[in-house]
Amino acid sequence: MFIAVTDQQDNYCADSTDVSGQITVPNNGGTTNSDGNATAGWEDADGNRHTLTIKVERTETGRPIQGSEVNIGATGNITVTLPEGQDMDASNRITITVTDNKKTPQPDQTVIVKTDLGSAAQGQTNKDGKLTVPSVDSVYTDESGTAVVGQYTVIVTDTEKAPIKGALVTLLPGTDDAKDAFTVLLPNGRLLDGNDQTIVTVLLPNTNPAKGFHVKVSDAKDNHTAKDTDKNGQVIVPDATGSSGEIVGRDTGSEQQSNTVNVDVADQDGKPIDDAQIAVDKNGEVSITLPDDFDFDKNGSVTVTVTDNQGEGKPNVNVTVTDAAGNTAVGETGKDGTVTLPGKYHFAYIIGYGDGTVGPDRNMTRGEAAAVFARILAEYRHDSLEDVHSSKFPDVDTKAWYANHVAYLEKLGVVVGFDDGKFHAEASITREQFVTMCVRLNDWMALTTYESNQGGFPDVKSSWAAEYIQEATRNGWIVGYPDGNFHGGAKITRAEVVTIINRMLNRTADEAFIRHNKDRLAVFHDLQNPHYWAYYDLMEAANGHSIVNGSEQEVWHEVK
Repeated sequence: MFIAVTDQQDNYCADSTDVSGQITVPNNGGTTNSDGNATAGWEDADGNRHTLTIKVERTETGRPIQGSEVNIGATGNITVTLPEGQDMDASNRITITVTDNKKTPQPDQTVIVKTDLGSAAQGQTNKDGKLTVPSVDSVYTDESGTAVVGQYTVIVTDTEKAPIKGALVTLLPGTDDAKDAFTVLLPNGRLLDGNDQTIVTVLLPNTNPAKGFHVKVSDAKDNHTAKDTDKNGQVIVPDATGSSGEIVGRDTGSEQQSNTVNVDVADQDGKPIDDAQIAVDKNGEVSITLPDDFDFDKNGSVTVTVTDNQGEGKPNVNVTVTDAAGNTAVGETGKDGTVTLPGKYHFAYIIGYGDGTVGPDRNMTRGEAAAVFARILAEYRHDSLEDVHSSKFPDVDTKAWYANHVAYLEKLGVVVGFDDGKFHAEASITREQFVTMCVRLNDWMALTTYESNQGGFPDVKSSWAAEYIQEATRNGWIVGYPDGNFHGGAKITRAEVVTIINRMLNRTADEAFIRHNKDRLAVFHDLQNPHYWAYYDLMEAANGHSIVNGSEQEVWHEVK
């Protein structure tokens, strides 16, 4: 059922009921009524909701145009598609009026007007909320790709000098000492493409090249880029470089391979970083340089969205972002064409001994285990281990190297000590004690769990830690010994510890990086054999590193 909704301010929405017999208005689109009005809404990046009424009418007669399709995009740009048979040219101009739902004019709204035959015009509303297209200084290119606008001659061709007919050229008069500028809207069916670049040539009245004039070129898919004319009065677009939000690309020499992309960069609050500079190389890899006032430590991460010139997200694109301090972050776009950088940082949670060893087969002490878990949890919670009150365990000396670690875990309930009230930091930790700490850690942070086919261990039923061991087994963290038992009372080695913790943290070593960069890594006298069963797990645990975001397997980017 078709339902129209109006209010006392003549705002108008209409839609057909859904399967539940309902409509929800306003939404982001609508169709103009007999008064030429349609009301729609959109939500900006800050979550603010805006409601606008768009009026469509003939400029010369003021006659409303009923049946125009109105849509408001995610950035607030308004697209008006005229009904079939409605012309739009110098003799048949269209006026768009944009107001809010209280009839207040809305200036500086970008509006694109399209016809069913493929022509299009665009501009921004004035202080009265009005836009008339084509403007008196707008002309479509003819069969030779030429448009005379104002005192200038503008020629639009492809790189083979073939003329592009139907491009809308608009002259933007300069103010004060600023030069005039131009916009060029390509006709339907032609997109900005690095493999088929567009050339815009601007000539002065004396036919000399017009150097240093700003030209913005866009297409029907809202791709756009802007450059100043060179000494030949030309811009050739798209180029391999541009700013965030602009389309970039270069000729790959193959129609089957395109590196033409739109790259949008937003901060961690979702606000666009318009001054970010974009470059794409011949392989389609994207490099981004952030503005001088943006660094990762102060401003946080950025989200990069890469789309093709059809507006579709591009997966598997390698992206490198450099901040103002010269720090780089590397990632790969996902299925939706987005990646957030910097990627994760895997800090070193195992530290070697003063003699240059790491002790893979040494039993881990309870104090060492407390240090490992405290480092992991403090990193996750962004806590400081320096501001911790003294431990209540009488055998934990305040000057002991592990004192803060034990006190921190004690405060969070990860360690509880023995029946005698002591912690026994120098004693070797048993497998059941270690697993108990793992499960308690899971109460404070989101650890990775896996599907496990491991059944129960026959030697666990009588253990005081049976509940913890069973949960760790269900989580896929432990597998037991070849004899089918868990051996909870046995001591656990440092190699066994890092293997389990890496599994819990979903960390896997980049073996190729380690093999080729040993001179940049923390290495140990007693860990030289890469065929040792826990070699790579120990290297993962002992070396802090950033990883490439978006990769299916863990790929190290930088050791730090």
